[in-house]
Amino acid sequence: MPKVTIDGREIEVPKGTTVLQAAEALGIEVPQMCYHPGLSIVGVCRVCLCKAKGNPKMMPACATQVADGMEIEMYSPEAEKARRAVIEFWLLNHPLDCPVCDQGGECPLQDIAFDHGPGVSRLNDAKVKKAKRVDLGPHVILDEERCILCWRCTRFTQEISGSNQIMLKDRGVYTTVGTPPEVTLDDPFSGNVVDLCPVGALTSHDFRFKSRVWEMSSSEGVCTACSVGCNTYVWSKKHKVERLTARPNEAVNDYWLCDRGRYDIGFVNDSRRLLRPRMRVDGVLTEVEWPDALKALAAGLRPAAGKGPHPAGALFTRHLANEEYWAFQKFLRGTLGSNHLAAGRQEVLTPARAALAKSKLLLDGVTGLEQVDGILIVGGDLEATHPVLSLRVRKAVRRMGVKLFLATPEVGHLDEEATLAERVPAGETAAWLGTLAGKLKAGGEAAGLAGALRGAGRLAVVVNAGDGNAAVAEGMAAFLGSAPDGGAWRALFLDEGGNVAGAMALGVSPRYFPGHRPVVAEAAHALKSRWGGRVSGEPGLGWDGILAAAGRGELSALLLVNSGRPAGWNFTEAEREQLAKAPFVAAFDLFGEEVESFAHVILPTPSFAEVDATFTTQDGLVQLARRNIVPKVPTSLQTLHHVVSMLGGKMKGPEPIDVFRELARDVPQYAGLDYGKASRAGARSEPALVGAGS
Repeated sequence: MPKVTIDGREIEVPKGTTVLQAAEALGIEVPQMCYHPGLSIVGVCRVCLCKAKGNPKMMPACATQVADGMEIEMYSPEAEKARRAVIEFWLLNHPLDCPVCDQGGECPLQDIAFDHGPGVSRLNDAKVKKAKRVDLGPHVILDEERCILCWRCTRFTQEISGSNQIMLKDRGVYTTVGTPPEVTLDDPFSGNVVDLCPVGALTSHDFRFKSRVWEMSSSEGVCTACSVGCNTYVWSKKHKVERLTARPNEAVNDYWLCDRGRYDIGFVNDSRRLLRPRMRVDGVLTEVEWPDALKALAAGLRPAAGKGPHPAGALFTRHLANEEYWAFQKFLRGTLGSNHLAAGRQEVLTPARAALAKSKLLLDGVTGLEQVDGILIVGGDLEATHPVLSLRVRKAVRRMGVKLFLATPEVGHLDEEATLAERVPAGETAAWLGTLAGKLKAGGEAAGLAGALRGAGRLAVVVNAGDGNAAVAEGMAAFLGSAPDGGAWRALFLDEGGNVAGAMALGVSPRYFPGHRPVVAEAAHALKSRWGGRVSGEPGLGWDGILAAAGRGELSALLLVNSGRPAGWNFTEAEREQLAKAPFVAAFDLFGEEVESFAHVILPTPSFAEVDATFTTQDGLVQLARRNIVPKVPTSLQTLHHVVSMLGGKMKGPEPIDVFRELARDVPQYAGLDYGKASRAGARSEPALVGAGS
């Protein structure tokens, strides 16, 4: 590896390292504006100019790779003079509007101008005036006069999202950025250009003129809008969430965030949120005090806590925290003796999925998509369902030379990156894969994808069939085994929901205990020895079965459990009629509109910004999200803890860290993990979720 000396300090770095990267590894500050680790290097801002011994010209540190024996001066008089000149040119026509600029307080231009700039302007003529407010699209506004032409936004839409919706316009001093003629910036990742802009030229409709960075507090969050688990920063002011921004994590979302996750925060501050429990009194839902609601909840669950013929059931949304899944399923099984619990209408954890989880046939990380020869996406449009993962696929194709194959119902944006695409109607994915496996095994010449896949030694099959994933899983082991010449083929399943992997691993299933253990008498006996209580070895009912049993009065109580974000239960009219006939329905939710027609008790729950919680990505990474604002209501764990005590039982908690310690002790997929390991970048257990063999 080459050795380089920077400002008198020597360092050995891998081949291909730039001067900027080497300097930062030494802790040397390098002024920079156009450079971003997630974008290509263009070297247009020139503020990182440095001097190399023996080289007569100044060099941009971001675009210069080190060579063995190179001696660099970042802060020589010549380099400082060149830097001051660059900054002076930036500021010639830049407006002095720092007091009203949204970027104030987190603006690199402010810092660089103060630390390295000339301090005074020699411009005597009037500044060039440009447009102050240009609507580029539904989320982004451009102040042309602030732009210093770093090209970050143009590179993002060209290289990362592929929309090409931002370009350079005009020439010379009048150059600015904008959209092509008749084009609107409706890129599903448009909010990233606001994050990328270093000078406040690109601002967000939702956040413009609302707050300054020093007025807000930030915390590390995890997005649950889909199962990718993108890392975020949650920003709030006076206990009100103001914005989400992308938090870099190269193992999950790189540096990006989709608009769907970024802007879906209005519900946190919604005035319609439930802040007090509601209880049905004489047929009318009425706001009551918390002690009264807890008594009503305990009374409604008490029959199920006995040994009568009518157990309880529970339906869960798919974006709850790991701690919530664990606590509620343990309560249902240990205290109420019921395996009637389900997350979503379609059961995700099937025997085929459980067998795959115990095999070596699943991709052990989304970064593996960049290390294969080919990617086959089967099912829906990835950009529509799991947007940020589509950026990783595009990155694998464009930067790593990975070949992309599609088997989707309709044309999507990834088609432009695909080597070969076939249209497979929704619902026919499983049969299509079976036919394809037969062609691969048959040998001989083959057309279409069968012929193309024969050259893929390492293939990642991304299964994105929604509720059809269960059917696809049935034949996935056979399909992966059809790899020609012993190729290493692996699968990655993408389910609908924010924490589906957590729900599966933690036993939110009528047929599986935590750790993907089937519900049988022997496993139930083992859990009784650890949990105590009334754990049953009889498989329970799924979503439809629970609703039907509730409507027939065969369940004494039904829990509808949701927190973090709006539920989206989307009950049909027939299901509402079934729920209205149930003896007792208790709902945990942020809002009450969807359940108020039939619920007997509604318990408010906090939003994602109000709790500490862990979530599990589809590839088994466990990530910790930190609380940002004071909870408006008690957490669901606190509510459940009180009710269990009133029923004469015990449970870990109510703090999330206590619940997590218990599940990490009892569930192999979380063995050895704690909050420290799951914070920031996330962590995997040993064995990892995608290889657990318990």
